[in-house]
Amino acid sequence: MNVTAVFASPHRDGHTAALLRDFLHSLPQDAHVDMFDCYALAPKPCTDCGFCKTAGRCVSGELDALFQACERSDVLIVASPVYNYSVPAPLKAILDRAQPYYYKNFRGVDAPTDPRRKGYLLLTAGRSGKFAFEMIKKQIGIFFKVLGVTYTDEIFVPHTDETKETLT
Repeated sequence: MNVTAVFASPHRDGHTAALLRDFLHSLPQDAHVDMFDCYALAPKPCTDCGFCKTAGRCVSGELDALFQACERSDVLIVASPVYNYSVPAPLKAILDRAQPYYYKNFRGVDAPTDPRRKGYLLLTAGRSGKFAFEMIKKQIGIFFKVLGVTYTDEIFVPHTDETKETLT
């Protein structure tokens, strides 16, 4: 089983990291996990240069390894805190940089979503975050769809600001 995990928190020992760690421990022991830290990747924002419309890939190559891992993954996990009713900027840049996949889908090049490829959203929020969760769920659902991944399930942990202890 090939697993791609996209980690979108600047806190490697925080609530989102603990949630992702617990989720990864629930996978079969022989799962191969490719972990991508959004903050370490430091993705450039999409500039709508148009290169991907014809080339099928982004002119900027720093996310190539991430998207190649997404293409070969059986399981795609997006783990993120909620920031201002959305996701942190590095993850938002990655979502925007999936534009080549959007164009392929608009042209009908790619096959429909593969039910064998699973997508999971893991979110933490300092407060209730319910409204933000619904918005993010829709956005990540579209991201999964253009990558050919079936949105399978989500785990949402609100009120993390109300505890001093990290999730275990």
